[in-house]
Amino acid sequence: AKITPNIKPAIILNNNTQDTVRVYYQNNLITNGEFREDFAVVGGVQEFITGFEQTQNIQNIKFKALAWTSGDKTIQNDVVMQNNKVYIINLTNDGGTLAPHTEQNPNPAPIDDYIR
Repeated sequence: AKITPNIKPAIILNNNTQDTVRVYYQNNLITNGEFREDFAVVGGVQEFITGFEQTQNIQNIKFKALAWTSGDKTIQNDVVMQNNKVYIINLTNDGGTLAPHTEQNPNPAPIDDYIR
């Protein structure tokens, strides 16, 4: 199916930590549409996350967990997000990285791969 142009970028977060994390863009909590702004990603879970804008940089995404005494985790890659793309991020205790791009698993992936 062909998508409507200019759907805002999104991420798929693979939370490979044991900790529940909240996702921020700069200092703004990403709520993923939750009414009470209490959106969090449990450790070991994969989550589709929206709320980003075209031209925002992946490096400005931060992850926070109460268990982390060493501070926030950030993403090492310097990538400007584009509309109609989904960015796959692997989060570990060392921080976040974009998942490797392969022909079978493109990253970023076309958003139509995730919209049914």
